[in-house]
Amino acid sequence: MNNPINKLKQMGMFMKSIKNPQEAMIQMLMGNNNLMAKNVLKMVENKDYKGIETFARNVCKEQGKDFDTEISKFRDDIGL
Repeated sequence: MNNPINKLKQMGMFMKSIKNPQEAMIQMLMGNNNLMAKNVLKMVENKDYKGIETFARNVCKEQGKDFDTEISKFRDDIGL
């Protein structure tokens, strides 16, 4: 059974092991044909941090989750 927390830790370790995390994320998103991912990528490129946060808050809200709780868990899981 795949544990989502282990996947988050693996992703965190991957991100720490690469030389330029921003480039790695851009490459991952550019390979994706998902319109939402492309919009988020544009926000990243434009340094629209408020837009990114709003997007993340909306995703959490749609899933019935609290953004602040989830981001805190995420940061703990990847060691930030």
